[in-house]
Amino acid sequence: MNPIYVIGLTRVSSKKQDNRWESPKVQEQAIRRSAEGKWEILLKTFKDSCTGTKMDRPAIMEALEFIKTSNKKISKCYFYSFDRSSRWWHDVHHGIKEMFRSVWVTYLDISWVIQEKTKVIHIEWVNTDEYGWAYENPSEFTEEILVMMAKGDKDKMLQRTISQEIRNTRNGYHQRQSHFWLKNVKIRDADWKIKVTEMDDEVESVWVKKIYELRAIGIPDSEIVKEVNWMGFTTRSTMRQNKRVLWRPLTVKYLQTLIKKPVYAGISMEKWTGYKPIKKASADWFKNLVDINTWNKANKWKVQIIEKEDWKIEILYSKKWKESFEPIIERRKNYNPKYPFSRVLRCPVCSGYLTPNKSKSKNWEHHHYYQCNGKKNEHGIQKHSNYSLKRDEVNRVVMKFMQQVKPWNWVVKAMDYISSLHFDTKTKSSAHLALDSEKKITELKKQRAQVEENIPQYLHLTKIMEAMEKQLSKIDEDIFREESEFMNSSRVLDIDKSEFRKFMNYCITHIEKFASDSENNEKIELIFRFIFQEKPTYEEIVSHTPKMYPIFSLQSQLKNSPEGEFFNMTWWQISRESNSDRRIWSPAF
Repeated sequence: MNPIYVIGLTRVSSKKQDNRWESPKVQEQAIRRSAEGKWEILLKTFKDSCTGTKMDRPAIMEALEFIKTSNKKISKCYFYSFDRSSRWWHDVHHGIKEMFRSVWVTYLDISWVIQEKTKVIHIEWVNTDEYGWAYENPSEFTEEILVMMAKGDKDKMLQRTISQEIRNTRNGYHQRQSHFWLKNVKIRDADWKIKVTEMDDEVESVWVKKIYELRAIGIPDSEIVKEVNWMGFTTRSTMRQNKRVLWRPLTVKYLQTLIKKPVYAGISMEKWTGYKPIKKASADWFKNLVDINTWNKANKWKVQIIEKEDWKIEILYSKKWKESFEPIIERRKNYNPKYPFSRVLRCPVCSGYLTPNKSKSKNWEHHHYYQCNGKKNEHGIQKHSNYSLKRDEVNRVVMKFMQQVKPWNWVVKAMDYISSLHFDTKTKSSAHLALDSEKKITELKKQRAQVEENIPQYLHLTKIMEAMEKQLSKIDEDIFREESEFMNSSRVLDIDKSEFRKFMNYCITHIEKFASDSENNEKIELIFRFIFQEKPTYEEIVSHTPKMYPIFSLQSQLKNSPEGEFFNMTWWQISRESNSDRRIWSPAF
């Protein structure tokens, strides 16, 4: 009988877990016992200290390369448990299985949950070996459940640990790996609990102190780089894209990146602090790497740390400091709310829009104007002498004119009809949504009944029973959510549409209130486009002769015009009666 060669795969999330009960050594011993129990030969075990949410882990890539280059045929790859294989959705677990299947190796666990595919359909006159539907995986459902349980455990661990880490960070303590030039040291807080803070590294802190001292007295960065590199400066080796980056010398760009970090002055400022400066916790015998005054001098006062009297810290940024933590973005204001009609009024000479302007008299009094100097117009060709209007007078006249603009009565009726029609359409769609929700609830209840029927078959398997209970709770949550959506959609059917119609009528009959919103220039421009066929001039508004769309008119015209005759007119007649030079086609209302 030919010997069967296998390999093993172990994983821990970090190197700190090397001494725990699920350490790589414990996993390797369990894999070796399982292989020897089946009279198989374990060639090698690959150790990994990486997260289980990714497929391209270094140990897996190393194992695949070993399989391709080995002079012995490797048949299987064992792993300890499903949470050691994947901590993410099922696509990670199945993706790893496919990677090993591509090199003709079966991916199995030592608890014998995963089973190989078996051929269930045999046809004598057809060769079904190449068809996937002819095979069945008995453990597919169980694998899905165990993988999702592993992901749920990971989420619970993060919910339990990260909240405490955020709390510790806002109290001034440190989490994760230390910054360059610093090291993590355990101290005890006021409650005698062990916390972690950052203190000077014996070797690296000498370099950073030298950098801050030289930069504070005005030495150029290029000379500082030469001096510190001569002292033996090296960066830490890091992992990037699963590749270890070795040490490198100091550069000017790297120096300018590190010198502005407030952590070296004992100030923590990161995402978990809400990007607010917080003083780091430290022991009584420890001083910061550099003091605040030296830090400000080294940054040439473009970024300043200010310590207030109430023990609070504030960081001020200069406008010229482009590489600061929160760069100041200066946006040019194209709109001034004190000039609400600057972009909607037209110059009568060049047809350009008016712009805000103010001048100062001999008495040092400011006078505000709308002006057009022939430069900022739509065409940009025609130039003319200065055209200006007093701001306060223009605002008063335009608002008085807008108060007189009213829609015809038939327009109000048409909008009322359209809004009612729109509301009825929404009501019908809500009815369809309610019907869909009812169908989903019925399907979910059928799924629950099927799962309950399968429970007696797995009473002797504890893990599968726990997974089934979680599946039932998930189905119950989906049923509750769908029932709540069904109730919401049912309430829409009972809403009185009269309030909706009143709101639409109010919007069309009180346009002047929307035009008076000086803080929103886009709203004012949309209102003017809705009323006028082209931008009006101030003279046209004063003389009440702007080109308006035929659905609007002034109050004086509404009183003098018989409503019944105008209601039966077509859009073409309305356009002709309103002396508009632009033809508008639409069927009669």
